[in-house]
Amino acid sequence: MIYLQSFCFQQVTTFISSSHIERYRGSLSVVCMLAETLLLAVAMYYLKRAAVYIYTCRFRIFRSFWGFLDVAMTILSWSYIVCLMLRVQIAEDAMWQLRVAYFQKFVNLKGLTTWNEILDYLIGGMLTVHLLRCLSLLKYLPRSYHLGLVVASAWKDVKIISVCMLVLLIAFMGLGHIWFSTLLWGFHSHIESVLTIIEMVMARLPFMRTIEDQATGFITYMGYLYYLLTYIFLYQLIRALYVAAFLNARKAFIDKPG
Repeated sequence: MIYLQSFCFQQVTTFISSSHIERYRGSLSVVCMLAETLLLAVAMYYLKRAAVYIYTCRFRIFRSFWGFLDVAMTILSWSYIVCLMLRVQIAEDAMWQLRVAYFQKFVNLKGLTTWNEILDYLIGGMLTVHLLRCLSLLKYLPRSYHLGLVVASAWKDVKIISVCMLVLLIAFMGLGHIWFSTLLWGFHSHIESVLTIIEMVMARLPFMRTIEDQATGFITYMGYLYYLLTYIFLYQLIRALYVAAFLNARKAFIDKPG
C-alpha cells in the first residue's frame, strides 16, 4: 500500500493496474504463441492484399469500402506485432532490473501496463474490422443484397450525419473528461469517456444514479445537464441516420417509375 499525502489542498488521483511481467507463462502459453504466429501469417496475407489494392486504386484507398478494410486490417495487425515486440523487450528489461536487485528494488512498470492496454485496443480494432469484413458474405443472400442497396442509396446523407455525430461525440468526450474525470472512473481517460458516452446513449449505464451517489451540489446539476445534452443530441442523430436511409431508399426504389 502506498500513502500519498496531499499538500496545499491539492487532490491526488490514484490509478491501480495489474499485469503479468512475463507474457508466456502457464499452460496456455503455447496456445498464445501459436495464435500470435498465426496472426503473423494473417498480417503478411493482408499486407499483400493491401499493397495490390493501393497500387490498383492509385493510393485512393477510400474508393472501395472492402479495400479500405484490408488496409485498416494491415495497419492494425502490423501495429500489434510491433507493439508486442516492444512489450516483450520492456518486460525483459524489467525482469533484469528485478533480478539484479534481488527483487528488493522498486521498478516502474507503468510502461508495461500501458503497452498491455494498447495491445488490448489493437485486438479489439482487429476484431471489429474482421467482423465488418465478414459482412461481404451477406451479398449471397437476396434480402441482404437489397438491404445493401438501401444503405448505398442513403450513403451521402449517412456520411454527412456521421461527421456531425463524430464532432458531437468528440465534444462531449472532452466535456465529460473535464467535468467528471476526478469523480467518475468512466471519464478518467478520453477512450473510457467515449465508451461511457456510448453506454449512456444505449441506456445501459445508470449515469444519473452514479452522479447522485458520488456528487453533491453544483456537480449534480452539471451531471443532469450533461446527460440531457448527450442523450438528446446523439440519440436524435442516430435516429436521423435511420430516417435518412429510409427516405433515400424510398426515393430510389419506390418513387422511381416502373
